[in-house]
Amino acid sequence: MTFEYSSTRSALWRWYWKSLFSNRVHRTVWLVWMLAAFLAGYGASHLLGKPEPEAALGGLAACLCVAALLAGYPQLRFKPQTRVLTLLPDELSTTIRGQSKTYSWQDVARFEADGDFVIIGLKNLNAFIVPPTAFRDRREREGVVEQGRAWWHAATGGMEKNSSSLRL
Repeated sequence: MTFEYSSTRSALWRWYWKSLFSNRVHRTVWLVWMLAAFLAGYGASHLLGKPEPEAALGGLAACLCVAALLAGYPQLRFKPQTRVLTLLPDELSTTIRGQSKTYSWQDVARFEADGDFVIIGLKNLNAFIVPPTAFRDRREREGVVEQGRAWWHAATGGMEKNSSSLRL
């Protein structure tokens, strides 16, 4: 099953923040970066002889910079061009701007409908955020979700149910 779509920066932005709050792995990685940024900013301020409150502000400033970088990076990597996504029983493949990539179903951490969108989240924290415009109607979208989840389930032997920590 093959379909084409293009996404928007706003859809990516909404997905990023939703993923951060609902995905334990994404949130944990994000919090580790925030802690490292705080400690680096605090430590650097402290080494420069700043008093305690100013050193803490240095740590907070570092956190804010890293948070902006982490949230901004997907926006920098955003590809607004039309994407072709093909789902097959043993893999899924994507082509955008003449570049193709294939993923096995074992690379998928999440495959589900999220409102009118279909989210195919990968274990590397990348995701295909397929908008409703990719489908003729709700029935087609539901069919894609049902078939994709069946192939995912068959390829992983049902292990995705035990990988809730990888859910996006």
